[in-house]
Amino acid sequence: MLKIVVCLIFVAAVVFFIYGNENLFATPVDYYSTKSIDSFKTQIQLIKVDSVETTTVHSKYSDDFHDRVHYVPLYIRHNLTANVDCAAYFVNNSAFNTKRVTLIDPVEYKTDCASIEARFGCPRKARSKEEAQFPIAFLRAVYKDYVFLETLFRAQYQPQNVYGFVLDSKSDKVFKKRIRNLAKCFPNVVVADQEFDIQSNGKNVTRAFVAGFKVLQKFDWRYAITLQNHDVVYKTNAELVRIFTAFGGANDIATGIRTARLPPNVTFTIENMKLFKNETRNQLAEPNQLQITKSLVEVSLSREAADYIIDVLNTSTLIENLEKSKYGMDEHFISTLNSNEGLDLPGGFTTKCFEKGIGTPHVTRKTIWIYGRRDAAHCRSKYFRHAICILGTEDLFYLVGKQRIVANKMMGEFDFGAVDCLMERVHNRSYGLVSSEREGVDLRVFEELRHVRYHKLRKANNGKRPPDFEC
Repeated sequence: MLKIVVCLIFVAAVVFFIYGNENLFATPVDYYSTKSIDSFKTQIQLIKVDSVETTTVHSKYSDDFHDRVHYVPLYIRHNLTANVDCAAYFVNNSAFNTKRVTLIDPVEYKTDCASIEARFGCPRKARSKEEAQFPIAFLRAVYKDYVFLETLFRAQYQPQNVYGFVLDSKSDKVFKKRIRNLAKCFPNVVVADQEFDIQSNGKNVTRAFVAGFKVLQKFDWRYAITLQNHDVVYKTNAELVRIFTAFGGANDIATGIRTARLPPNVTFTIENMKLFKNETRNQLAEPNQLQITKSLVEVSLSREAADYIIDVLNTSTLIENLEKSKYGMDEHFISTLNSNEGLDLPGGFTTKCFEKGIGTPHVTRKTIWIYGRRDAAHCRSKYFRHAICILGTEDLFYLVGKQRIVANKMMGEFDFGAVDCLMERVHNRSYGLVSSEREGVDLRVFEELRHVRYHKLRKANNGKRPPDFEC
């Protein structure tokens, strides 16, 4: 007992010396920061217990000691970014990146379980009771950049969550093998057996996500976020739990004007699309006419809604007809299911506001669109593709202050330093190593969303839709 007390006093002195310098918690990917104390190989950890900052020493060889402390892994930066002053990008909006760190997947990169675990100390338990009771699913369609994806995974990983991947059939064999190897190392990581020829115009994206949700059904989770390859979740897991709790079962899906040209001579009704597996419901559903509405692909979906799509609906005919469009077909499927009252999707919205010419945005994804000089000024990296800003370190200060969930897009081949710095920031905020009020969550933003208000009114009215809803 005396030895443990002495160890804790020593570690407290060390942390007192380094605390406040965020970059001292960063470690290059090639090694762990370790120190020998009392003949044990240990790692210095900083934890928060009941809002009181405490230092602990974790011994890999003492199960009894491990049971009495919380294991808090250090964030391990890639060796390419080890010398980047990440903290400056989050406290100074004039921080300028003079040299970008870029990363393309190396030919030699081990993805056996021992190598993956050595690159980050995965947490063994949820960080809080609230997080343990509110598991989240992350469903991502992927096709390239394994190291980029692993970097996001290790910053976001929590044992109570589930991480699903759907592969593009065109991806190279090495990438596919690495993703599947990752799934072999964690019981809460899964890769869909079926692969899809995912196209940049959106073709087969919907099919990929539907297949992903089928795979996710065997896991326990409350909300799911659908993600594309270069989407980056920049809120902490605890913040996501608070946001989804504020949604109260509502789906965060936009209801906007469609951009895809629908195929001619196709009647989009519930009956004609045979949307219910129960054929009687196809005939009786009212309204039966479908309004084809639009949302971005990145959405936050309740478990009840996801199960309803798989178990109650038959979406194959609708998907087949939407896929006849030349582009943007992936952005219309989930919004159409969510907004049309005749389908009665759990957590769904209405077309009433849409019919009045009022679009309903969602908050899952943050994108800077570039359509002119005025828009370009908001893209501080000055780099964009297909009218979308590719975020760099110059954008981080502004990004983290936004009340959104996912940043689109970030790419390691353009600025991996921005990716690694942002993930380190998320990790450190998650464990209380740094704090910033402007990066936190303002729940009023999420509670006052039009579709969230609508859902709350409906719940309060025993499931009946509010007749005089104020859009």
